[in-house]
Amino acid sequence: MKTDQNRGASPRQELSRAFREYALPLLEFAGPAVTKPELQQFLQLAALAWNAVLEDKLDRRKDTVAEMTRMAPGRPRRLKNLLAMMVARKQIDFAEEQRFIQHFTVTRQRGQWRLHAEPAPAPAGKI
Repeated sequence: MKTDQNRGASPRQELSRAFREYALPLLEFAGPAVTKPELQQFLQLAALAWNAVLEDKLDRRKDTVAEMTRMAPGRPRRLKNLLAMMVARKQIDFAEEQRFIQHFTVTRQRGQWRLHAEPAPAPAGKI
């Protein structure tokens, strides 16, 4: 999967690049034969974990990450492990990126998947 690689990238391009790098373990798990709907599901999981970590940081009274984990009680253990890994990646490796993922699009160009992530408007509170 590619994102725009230009120097002097816009903040949106930088977010797309960071989100792609963040989601890489899920994309590798999905494998090269992944379909667009499957890829979107993996990226939705990544965006959910990304935003949950930010939500908890924004409002320390919330426990969005724990709630997200509880919502998947019957899910395969592998999914829960992937979710826990994504939460840890956001907290440790991508902590400096404070923008929420509002929307992302996946397109196929020249035989490769391309990802574009859109940030949500800045929240009223400060992270």
